[in-house]
Amino acid sequence: MNNTRILPFFVFAMIVAVFSLGVSAEEAREDARRLTVNGSGEVSAKPDKVIINFSVETKGPEAAKTIGENAEKTNAVLEKLKSMLGAEDKITTSRYSLSPVNEYNNETRKTEFKGYSVTNQVKVESRDIKEIGNIIDAAVKAGANGVDGLSFEASDKNELRREALSASVMD
Repeated sequence: MNNTRILPFFVFAMIVAVFSLGVSAEEAREDARRLTVNGSGEVSAKPDKVIINFSVETKGPEAAKTIGENAEKTNAVLEKLKSMLGAEDKITTSRYSLSPVNEYNNETRKTEFKGYSVTNQVKVESRDIKEIGNIIDAAVKAGANGVDGLSFEASDKNELRREALSASVMD
């Protein structure tokens, strides 16, 4: 009776062993065709460009009027930014949205339509890093009500990436 209990376990163990060997052999064939190399390379650079996003958000009861108000405010911000930026600096629209504004009414227990929200976001890239504080102040005074994503970069980051890769090969 003990032999009949051991036999199924023995068969199961043999099946597991056979499949385990098959996987290991497959992995061995894959490893024979693979070359893995590790290296480390590092370069540093002083940032020479600042990137920042400014947005103008406007809310109102009618879509067309809200879009018009947003366009006027955004144009005022753009004009101010253009007057402060250099010839190599860039301003691009990075996002524009028109969305309904809804609010939950606790008394009626229903969501009520309140109007529209329009957001126009522009991305500014400037080489005048020292002036970024003044640029932010001027944009806000001109009507920007959102400032987001301030970052500093080196303009030759692709060349720096290639240098780091070359250094990693030498490691």
